[in-house]
Amino acid sequence: MPVAPSYVASPLSFHSDPASYGYILYQGTKCVKSPWGWGSACHDETYYTKDAFSSSAEMLLSETSRCQFAHSSKDFKHDAHHDLIYCVAFDTTSDTGVHTLSSSRLFSSTDFFAEQTNAEDLGIGRNARGVLAFAIVSKFAVVALKDMANDNGNMLLYVSTDTKGWARAQFPHQSSAQLRENAYTVVEGTTHSLGVDVLLHAQATVGTLFVSNSDGTFFVESLRDTNRNELGFVDFENIYGIEGVGLANVVANARDVEGRRAAKELQSRITFDDGSSWRRIIPPDRDIDGNSIGCDPSNEDQCSL
Repeated sequence: MPVAPSYVASPLSFHSDPASYGYILYQGTKCVKSPWGWGSACHDETYYTKDAFSSSAEMLLSETSRCQFAHSSKDFKHDAHHDLIYCVAFDTTSDTGVHTLSSSRLFSSTDFFAEQTNAEDLGIGRNARGVLAFAIVSKFAVVALKDMANDNGNMLLYVSTDTKGWARAQFPHQSSAQLRENAYTVVEGTTHSLGVDVLLHAQATVGTLFVSNSDGTFFVESLRDTNRNELGFVDFENIYGIEGVGLANVVANARDVEGRRAAKELQSRITFDDGSSWRRIIPPDRDIDGNSIGCDPSNEDQCSL
């Protein structure tokens, strides 16, 4: 490749169609030295290959921060165009190569941006800017953007399941959790719902997990006091191959962690219904060697994982 890979979570995007195994997007970083002799101006570029890099990759789009095949997930809408690609890119740049958030938008193309490029308006027209993140999760396309109309730091999520229309995700008004930059995580989705963990307290790594309805637009609170770290990684895992089953860790002493910065006391929870309900994980009476585990499994408060 002509440029080194970007330091992002997913510099590669693969097509989910087995017949298109060679379709790969590659995100790299290009740096140009300053003509004044100090520093460099850097930006990301995305390349594509249709033969798994057997031949030279071609430029897809410059000034990008994320590109992904719509069909990177096998669950995404089957009637979406086979070659549909979404890119978070900048429509204007300064001479120094510095990007502004207001110029970050979501673009799409079905011809590898050769001639056809669409700026997705997300149903809100010219306000569809300030895009910070994009992902295909299960059957959902999710866009996160900053609310440029208000200087409150809040985030907005827009979701599509058909590539045709976008809808703003609605969270319960009574919840004290708010979508803020670098303070939410889209966790693994299923074909039934989408999960979003939101930072609950600005000074503590404790969150609240919300799950959506079938089209990803209306969310309800699923699990409070989820455990997360400063980078936004959440203790949540789906059990692959068993539909509806997931595991999460919660902070049992969340109020002390938030108020007195106490050390976290973690407990595990399990769901069998895509997050509609959670229960503790109760051990058997004896361990693998037949020895008593030392507590009464019927006492959930004192004897659970």
